Amino acid sequence: MTDPVPGTVRYFCPLECGWHYDQPPPSLADMAGIVPASSAYLPEFISWMARQAMRRCAELVDQAAREHLATHTTEEFAQAIHDLRVRCENLARQQAQQTSPRDDLWESLGIDPDRVSREEFEEYMDVHDRKTRNRT
Repeated sequence: MTDPVPGTVRYFCPLECGWHYDQPPPSLADMAGIVPASSAYLPEFISWMARQAMRRCAELVDQAAREHLATHTTEEFAQAIHDLRVRCENLARQQAQQTSPRDDLWESLGIDPDRVSREEFEEYMDVHDRKTRNRT
């Protein structure tokens, strides 16, 4: 197996079936058939060539992806959507359970909320953070 050409972009199947499509960057040979009739101004010509080459690459990727996705069943699409929803729910649940360093400090110091409110603690920590940043 050979290494892909530098600049190659690999596109994976969104259903995670293992399929991928490697799109190499445009080469001069690829651009041979897209030369415009007039090339009066070099920068405009170069920009035009680059746009045409990128459009052609996008068309090739689109065609390969459409052909591959046509091989999947409706059931596979439904399963992939379900799996993504479950992942999103799990990530949201994990994020909701995470605590900040200030939450951990509040808990570890065992601060009595009757003596110091959470707002006072946050204000003190903000001042402390500003002083610490100013020292560095």
